[in-house]
Amino acid sequence: MLRLWKALEILGLSLWLGGMFGFGVITAPVLFSTPGLSQTLAGTVAGKAIARVDLLGIGLGSLILVALVMAGRQRPARLWRLAPVLVMIGLAAANLTYVRGRMAAIREQVGRPLEEVAATDPLRAEYDRWHRISVNLWLANAAVGTATLLWAGLENEGAGGGRGEPLVLRPRIR
Repeated sequence: MLRLWKALEILGLSLWLGGMFGFGVITAPVLFSTPGLSQTLAGTVAGKAIARVDLLGIGLGSLILVALVMAGRQRPARLWRLAPVLVMIGLAAANLTYVRGRMAAIREQVGRPLEEVAATDPLRAEYDRWHRISVNLWLANAAVGTATLLWAGLENEGAGGGRGEPLVLRPRIR
């Protein structure tokens, strides 16, 4: 059963990170560099995709928490990974609700496409500030998630009597 919980943890982290990196490396650059596609439409599509990835992450994060708690009953060392997963869920929730909410409120207040608003306009500057915060939350979340996935992957099931110590690679001498 322990292997199942670890597999669910790694699968959940992989899917979440895959969604984040897939959006950030593939989808967003394509959206914002497509000729004829307005920045407003690209931003609307990007915002909806970000919201879905954040929702997916919160759901997967919940599954990961369950897997860690269940595995922690036999391997208490795994409970340490609850902390970074909780941080990831918190970052996704903050981005989804508060930060994206602020950005939507500013867009509504502007009342026209942001690409038509001068960069020096106070509302545009405020929007850009919240956009940077959103990007930084995603980068932080991706960094925490990557570190957590590596941590989970390096945990050795069999070393030290099965206590879940980190994997140590040693050359075999024959």
